[in-house]
Amino acid sequence: MKDDERKLQSESSGSDWVSGQSDESGYTGPDETIIADESADSPYTDSLIDNFTAGGILRAARERQELSIDAVSSALMLNHRVIECLERTNQPPGYDMSRTRIAAKSYAKYLGVPADAVLADFPTDEQPRLATAVPRSSVSETSRGVASRYALPAAVMACVVVLGAAIAFLIRPGEFASSRSTPSVAERVVAVNTAQESLFARSPLDAAQSDDLNLSLVSLRPAWVEVRGPDGTIFRSRTMARGEVYYPRVGAGWTITVKDGTAFEWRVDDRAVGNLAETAIPVYSASIDEAAALAAQQTEPTLAAASNSRPSR
Repeated sequence: MKDDERKLQSESSGSDWVSGQSDESGYTGPDETIIADESADSPYTDSLIDNFTAGGILRAARERQELSIDAVSSALMLNHRVIECLERTNQPPGYDMSRTRIAAKSYAKYLGVPADAVLADFPTDEQPRLATAVPRSSVSETSRGVASRYALPAAVMACVVVLGAAIAFLIRPGEFASSRSTPSVAERVVAVNTAQESLFARSPLDAAQSDDLNLSLVSLRPAWVEVRGPDGTIFRSRTMARGEVYYPRVGAGWTITVKDGTAFEWRVDDRAVGNLAETAIPVYSASIDEAAALAAQQTEPTLAAASNSRPSR
């Protein structure tokens, strides 16, 4: 009797399990059901889009409306590359920021997205840049930075070189002056451009004797005279009146040219030492230094006698 009761209980429990299984015959697996539910409704995805960049907002809105890039490009009359750049939050090639903002605003209005949220990631130069700002090209800024980076050290080095040269010249000016020992072209031309020798061309210049001379040129009658420096500079070129006195610079390599050598007289301390020429002939480029040297030799005995005649202190 007990065996029959156990058999009936087992059969009833088996039928209940079969009936329960038949009620859930539409169940294909827990994994597939979970995937289908997540694909049907995904609030996490919506929250991620809301917190995304401007490009992500535009792309998500386009995909929700099942629009292709070509369709948007045709509707807005924009190149598909421009649409792609906007969806990547990038500035399209060849577009400035103003034109980029206009395209982004048109795209947002077309999709029904708030334009302010999109334009926040495309700031103008006056607006503060956000963390999601557009990566802009820095070619021009880089070129200016490189130029300024090398210009300042170059200017500093140039100033240092100029300052060093000035200091060296002030400390040792004699070396720079002695470097010009070779006569210039003008000096060599003056030296050979002599048609008639001067009265005082028989002896070389003695700087020690002639530097302290008070040498002057006196015009005995109205006559033309020209005085030049070694570089060709004209210090006097005119007709001197009778009795007019001219004091040339001694030891500077000056030369004198006259049309009549007998019309001018050399004097030292108002004492006549001789005419520029013994005959009335032109004299060209006569050396004033040579004239001073000869005048010093001629007046040396007179100067010595005058110094000896002075009473001692």
